[in-house]
Amino acid sequence: MTDRLLNRRGLIAGSLAAGSALAAPGAMAAVTAPGGRTSRIADASLRGPAMDLMTPQGNVRAAAKLQGNLDLKSDKYTWYDGVVSAVVPGRQVTNLFGFRGMAASRLVPLEGEPGYRLLNREFGAYYDLATRQTLDTWRNPLSDETVKVVHLTNDPVNHLIREWLSPPPVERAAAAMKLERRPLQYAWRVQDDRLLMSRHVHLFYPNALDPKVWVRESSGPMVQASEYTSWNLSLEDMQDAALTSVDAIGNWTRVTPWLPWMLLGTAPGHCLYETFIAKETRYEQLPADIRNDAEKRFPLFLKSPEKFVEGSGSSLENYARMNKPAPPRAP
Repeated sequence: MTDRLLNRRGLIAGSLAAGSALAAPGAMAAVTAPGGRTSRIADASLRGPAMDLMTPQGNVRAAAKLQGNLDLKSDKYTWYDGVVSAVVPGRQVTNLFGFRGMAASRLVPLEGEPGYRLLNREFGAYYDLATRQTLDTWRNPLSDETVKVVHLTNDPVNHLIREWLSPPPVERAAAAMKLERRPLQYAWRVQDDRLLMSRHVHLFYPNALDPKVWVRESSGPMVQASEYTSWNLSLEDMQDAALTSVDAIGNWTRVTPWLPWMLLGTAPGHCLYETFIAKETRYEQLPADIRNDAEKRFPLFLKSPEKFVEGSGSSLENYARMNKPAPPRAP
C-alpha cells in the first residue's frame, strides 16, 4: 500500500514495482469468448490490438493504464479494505483489527526515456472489526496493554514505470536490493474475457527504528517483509485504445513485522495483511467509509501530489520522524 504498511510503499498504490514475476508459461493464449458473447474489441488478446503485453513497451503502457490515467491530468484512485492478523509461533492465528484506505495517483511522462513517474500518496486507517469504527486507541490482546493507534500516512510514494524493472520506492529497500537489469514483463494471463496479473516482492533491509533506541517499537535491526498482489480486469478495456484508464479488482497481501505502535518489540511473530484492492477511475466509486475517513481525517490524500519530489521514505521512517520512543512499561 513499496513498501507499503508498516513499510509498505506502494500499497497500496498496489504498486507494480520491483519483484514482478515473469509471464507464466502458456500465458500467450488468446481469449476464448463464451458462446454468444459479443466482443467489443475484435480479437482482443495479450498481443493486441492496442498494445502487446509480451513486450516491455506494451507492459509500460498497460501498467500506466492500470495504475494511472493516460490523459496525464486525471487522478486514479486505489482503495483497499481487509483484516490484519497476528501470527505467533505455536499459537492460533488471531484477527487484530481492520485496515482500509486509499491512494491518489497521477502520471507524469519521463524525460529522456519512454515511461512515466507515478505521483502517489496513500493513507491506511485501522478500525475495529466489530463496529468498523476507526480506532484512536486499541487494547493489544498480545500484551494486554492499551496503545495509541498510528495510522498509515505515506506521502509521497513515487513509482517509476519504464521498460526496465524498477526498484521499490522505499529507498532503504531499494539500496539493499540487488536488482538485475531486466526488461519489464508482468505475469499476465487471459481467462475468458478477463485479464489477470499477479506479482510479488520480497524485501529485506535495515530498519529505520534502531532497536537500541526504539526498544519497544522496533522489531529488530532488519525489516523482512513480503507483498503479493493480484489484479482482475477487462481484457477488452485494456485493449481499447479509446480508454485512457482501466478499472480493476484484486487482492493484496502483506507479511510484515509487528507495527511499531503495537509496542511488541522483538517478540516472536508478525502481522499478516489480507485485503481487497481495487483501481477506480472516479472518486465516487470508492466505498463510503473510505471516503468518509479521507474527507474527515486525511483530506490531504484526496488528491495526488502536485509535483514530483525526490525520495520516498517508509512508514517506519515516518514513525521515527513523528514520534518519540515509548518509555519502559510500568511493572
